Amino acid sequence: MVAPNRAVLVAGARETRRALLDRHWDGLVGQAWEDLCRRAVPRLPFGVRKMSVRWNTAQRYWQGNEPEWDIVADGVEASWALVGEARFVPEVAGGVPRVIDGVRIITAREVIAAA
Repeated sequence: MVAPNRAVLVAGARETRRALLDRHWDGLVGQAWEDLCRRAVPRLPFGVRKMSVRWNTAQRYWQGNEPEWDIVADGVEASWALVGEARFVPEVAGGVPRVIDGVRIITAREVIAAA
C-alpha cells in the first residue's frame, strides 16, 4: 500500500490520505491479524483439551496454484502438524476482531477441532 502511493501519502491532502487508508484498512488489519495468530502458536497453552503439543514457530505456506495456509507449524516433540486459517472479520460490535473457521490439529488418524 505504501510504495505505490508514496506521492499521495507525502503530498496529498489529509482527506486524500484518509480515503486511501480507508480503502486499504481491512487488508492491513487482516495481514496484521494473520501475523499475530502465527506469533501466538508457540505460546498456545500446553496440555489443554487433548492438545499436549508444544509448537514450533508458525509460517504461511503456499505452493504454485495450491491453496494458501495462514498458519502452518510442526510439533516440537511429536510428529504433529498444525494447519489453520486466520480471518479478521471487521463487522463486529465494538470493533473487536473475532476468529472464524477454528484452527484444526491434524494427525495421521484424527482431526481435533479447536473451539
